[in-house]
Amino acid sequence: MIYLPIATQHIPPAIANTSQGRYAIMDGKWYEIGQTITLEFVRKHWKPKPIETNSIKTFAIKSSNGKEQYTVTVNGKYWQCNCPSWKNPCKHIGIAKAQIKE
Repeated sequence: MIYLPIATQHIPPAIANTSQGRYAIMDGKWYEIGQTITLEFVRKHWKPKPIETNSIKTFAIKSSNGKEQYTVTVNGKYWQCNCPSWKNPCKHIGIAKAQIKE
C-alpha cells in the first residue's frame, strides 16, 4: 500500500497499470497502490522537496561513438542524463559515478 505524503524532487507522480498490479511512480520508485487510488489523489498528497541548487553537479560525457556529448546531472542521490537511452541508469551515469569515485 502507498504511504502518503511521499516527497520527490524531479518528476511529478504518475500511475502505471501492469499485469503485476497498479503502481504510483514517484521519486524513481514504484509504490504498489489499490484500484481506488487516483492520480489526482496521489498528486494532491505529493509534497515536493525544494531543490538545493548548491548540491547540483553536472558532467559532460561523450557518447561511445564520440560524436555526441551528453549532460549528466546529480542532485544529492538523484541522477539524470539527457541521452536518448531508456536504461536507468544509462552508461553515461555510470561513467560520471566512476569519475566521482576517482
